[in-house]
Amino acid sequence: ACMIPDPADANCPTELRRVIAAALDELERAPHGMQKKLQVTKRTWEVDDDGDLSASRNRPESLKRRLLRFIGEYSRWDLKMSETHTKCARSIIIGCHNGNPKLLDSFAGGGSIPIEGQRIGMEAYASDINPIPLLLNRLQLELLPNITENFLNELKQKAIRINEALKQEVESVYPIQVYSKIDEVPIGFLCARQIICEGIDCGIKFPLISSPWVAKSSKNKVCYSFKRDGDQVAVGLINNPNLDQIPEQTCKRGDAKCPICNYVTPVKSVRKQLTILNGGTNESRLLVTITTPKNGTGRIFNVPTSDDIDARNRSANKLLDYLNNNPELSMPDEPMPPQGSLGMRVQGYGMTNWGAIYTHRQALTNLVLCNEVKKEKEPLARAILA
Repeated sequence: ACMIPDPADANCPTELRRVIAAALDELERAPHGMQKKLQVTKRTWEVDDDGDLSASRNRPESLKRRLLRFIGEYSRWDLKMSETHTKCARSIIIGCHNGNPKLLDSFAGGGSIPIEGQRIGMEAYASDINPIPLLLNRLQLELLPNITENFLNELKQKAIRINEALKQEVESVYPIQVYSKIDEVPIGFLCARQIICEGIDCGIKFPLISSPWVAKSSKNKVCYSFKRDGDQVAVGLINNPNLDQIPEQTCKRGDAKCPICNYVTPVKSVRKQLTILNGGTNESRLLVTITTPKNGTGRIFNVPTSDDIDARNRSANKLLDYLNNNPELSMPDEPMPPQGSLGMRVQGYGMTNWGAIYTHRQALTNLVLCNEVKKEKEPLARAILA
């Protein structure tokens, strides 16, 4: 909307009003399901009358209302594939700017603004301090728009092959078969790093949790519960808890509060403990397994079983075997950005290279994907699959 002049503004050139009017007139003549929503009840003009500024529908205030109505309707998600609406938007944008205007998004993130801009005829440029959005935007703005339908179908088949290879390699480190017996599919896992309480006569190991809630929707509330179990904290789940059952978070602003003795271990000590463990990623603890019904919807939150824990623990040996069988591969060892870099605050906890942020299971998954993508010889296909 910010790229289009206000047709009711006295300073709006007549030619730009004509561009807007012609595009809207053509849209409203074309048969499509949104005409009723656009309040087009009677069309009395023909093709040659598109953009006629003497018509009452195209007088400045009327044209402004029609334009705003179109912008509002075109923002609907279900119209993203409407060729008639996209053509109308492109005609207005390109016509008002005498060509493809440039759009620069210097904080592009996932790229929604550049993608939408490119879709309606703008020359989009995207940048970001994070290298991941750069890869995503290159894929969406440069690579995908230039492929054919046949090439896309070939890509789909290659992606299926990669997915099958990944499944074969990592299936043993996920409890898929266990939950299949009860018609559930695991879709997620919640884990937490752990520290040892430094309170006097305590010394219990507990997980660092920034929120007591696992789920907090209007229909389903699930929180953690904590109790002592030898030298560590046993973590359970409470469905729809009473107020007095909701525990405090164990991690706040870097400090760690023991759920058993309430002693607060300061952030300096938390960092020291995790630094010794190289960030504590592979000493983290599985707290929740999230599943969904095979033949239904919704999420089910489960306390991990021994099968869940054993499957996760197997990933360390599986990762080592995979690296031994593929000596050209290695764990990522590139250094983290300097401490204090925007959005990167993990260096103070001992994670000094990129490999330190992945669990064994995550690292195995990443390496298998990288290895399978490298097998693709066609450069464009390899870049898109990557």
